Amino acid sequence: MDFVIREAQIIDAKDIATVHIETWQSSYKGVVDQAYLDALELNGRILLWERLLQQNEILHLVAIQSEKIIGFCSAGPARKSSALESLNRDLSRMGEIHAI
Repeated sequence: MDFVIREAQIIDAKDIATVHIETWQSSYKGVVDQAYLDALELNGRILLWERLLQQNEILHLVAIQSEKIIGFCSAGPARKSSALESLNRDLSRMGEIHAI
């Protein structure tokens, strides 16, 4: 099936939060403590995504299929880290995928 990618909007926060929780619970089963995964709470994630979607320096995209958000990606400036700094590159010109 085809899907569309567009920039995320604040109204997408609940759907992104739902995908975020469901993918963590599926992907990290057996890797992360199950009690932690079971305790992931939708309302808290909605608030997180509402805050994140208001950050102008980060680009948030959503993948939509059959009018439903099925995935997301966030990218922006590279966060400082000793690994990146060791490259001796201009970090202001580097980007990073923050979430996918």
